[in-house]
Amino acid sequence: MGEKKGFFKRLVSGLAKTRDNIVSGIDSIFNGFSSIDEDFYEELEEILIMGDLGIHATMKIIEDLKAKVKENHIKEPAECKQLLIDSIKEQMSIGDTAYEFENRTSVVLVIGVNGVGKTTTVGKLAGKLREEGKKVVDTIAKLASPDYIQADTVANANSDGGFKINQQNVIDGKALFMPNGNWVIGEMANSTPEGFNWGMMAPPKFNADEDNYIYTFTEQMWIPADAENMDLAKEFVKFMYSDTVVDLMLNNKVVNKETNEESAAPIVSPVLGASDKLEDGTIKDTYTLASSDGYEAVAGTWATTKPIDGFDMKATVYGAIDALNTGEMTADQYQKQLVDAWEKLLENVE
Repeated sequence: MGEKKGFFKRLVSGLAKTRDNIVSGIDSIFNGFSSIDEDFYEELEEILIMGDLGIHATMKIIEDLKAKVKENHIKEPAECKQLLIDSIKEQMSIGDTAYEFENRTSVVLVIGVNGVGKTTTVGKLAGKLREEGKKVVDTIAKLASPDYIQADTVANANSDGGFKINQQNVIDGKALFMPNGNWVIGEMANSTPEGFNWGMMAPPKFNADEDNYIYTFTEQMWIPADAENMDLAKEFVKFMYSDTVVDLMLNNKVVNKETNEESAAPIVSPVLGASDKLEDGTIKDTYTLASSDGYEAVAGTWATTKPIDGFDMKATVYGAIDALNTGEMTADQYQKQLVDAWEKLLENVE
């Protein structure tokens, strides 16, 4: 029995005949013609079509080659071989943003002659994309497991009876990290010991060579199309982005429920330059990081759906974290639940 070939070896082997036909045919043209004329282009066109490049692609390649030959005043066939290679590369180029699997529902059309491995390639691509999504879910499941979650963690740090438990665990050195916002600095100002400095975790990524992304969002205000006081509503929206509101929000304070003491908890309006008014420190860093060099800001968009009977977004996405922690749900089950939820939402988008 012969040695079993891997996927890429089989793929290369399957494409070898097509590749050899194109290469040998092109070489014979460049070696067999002494001048560049219509016969030269017709022979080249036939070789490309026979090599499964397709009619439209071939015609574009030939037209581009003719233009470059004329522009560069080329007379000898051998001199335009590299121009042909460049034209084929340009025609096959798909750009950096050709695939947007992560951002939108996508359809991938796979074309090839019999036996080159279309089905196998599709399976490999699907497996790769599924694994990329599973890596995120597996990480969430790992962080949500009892090995990482501190025993007395509360789901909502601001809920009655659980207020400040998570925050105090960090101060006391019992926990290294907690999901929270930069308001925790002002929220805990009166009980944070001297010499203790709050910090925000750097945006995570799986590999050092990956790009840095920061998720961000802004509050949105909606005016009903049939609002009775449309002009007044527009004036209110305009006011909400004024310097007056920017300053009011930057001067926001929170009140300690236990001591009634006030502490600063600035809120930054989505107005250019608003974050520049903050004092240097962790709070300012959290607002300015999205516009810093080396980081890309990612913002979600709102979409409305038809009413879906029995569907609970909060329980599906966030409530399931409790089940991951207790072991009632596995990472695979959580991923399937998320996929099913997104498909249901997409089906009902208005």
